[in-house]
Amino acid sequence: MRLRTATTRLPAREIRPKGSPITTALQSPEFQTLLDEGDEHGFVDARELDALAEAHDLGDSDVEELTAALEEHGVEVRAPGEEPAPERASFDVGEPAAPADSLHLFLNQIGRYPLLTAPEEVALAKRIERGDVAAKERMINSNLRLVV
Repeated sequence: MRLRTATTRLPAREIRPKGSPITTALQSPEFQTLLDEGDEHGFVDARELDALAEAHDLGDSDVEELTAALEEHGVEVRAPGEEPAPERASFDVGEPAAPADSLHLFLNQIGRYPLLTAPEEVALAKRIERGDVAAKERMINSNLRLVV
């Protein structure tokens, strides 16, 4: 998301007279607010765009230009109640990240647990004597690499 200061304005697509309705609309605080909301949510409601167009007396071609300006900034214009199109999942079919045989999977799994220091082992042993199941799990998982 881009952060804009209050003085940042959208560039006009082509040179227009300063007082033209589309130029006024593109530089209006209402359009900047609409753009900020679109940046935050990823979309704007078409009714909000229509209200802006009506407030600035814009024609259909001007509304299309406003829509294009929003889309250039990554803001989608949605009809009321319209759900976003589901994004297609992309899968990389390149090289596998790790070998898939069971020995490598097991070695990767036991490598996730760090070895215990002597004081940690003593503390865990005392907790295990009191019946702490979590301490027993940690002791087993941390010492598995010593067995292989």
